Amino acid sequence: MTFFPQVTGTGDTAIIKLCPLQMFARDVRTLLRTYQGKLALNQFEAAYAQHFGVALVAASYGYPSTLALLQAISHVAVVRGKGYRSTVLLCQEFHGKTSRVYARGDGDRIFNQIKCYVR
Repeated sequence: MTFFPQVTGTGDTAIIKLCPLQMFARDVRTLLRTYQGKLALNQFEAAYAQHFGVALVAASYGYPSTLALLQAISHVAVVRGKGYRSTVLLCQEFHGKTSRVYARGDGDRIFNQIKCYVR
């Protein structure tokens, strides 16, 4: 599993292939936007499976739990509260240039690659 984006291409066109963790971050952003920016942690896995049609398995990303996986993408989502009151919130700082990069594939899992133009 790669942990860094892969950039390929020649000339003035490059293709950036996102790593699985970045694609997960994009999916979390999409999911949280669907739920007005917040979702209870104990409902997160069920909502993820319902929205994307696949079960969320933290171990497939190399993390022991969903909480640890969400903490790895703290630039996109933060977990507030303890125990059954834990809530996943869309990070308010995630509205800059990076947000536009992730937004290109919003709601659509087929966008694993983003084309950009090198200047």
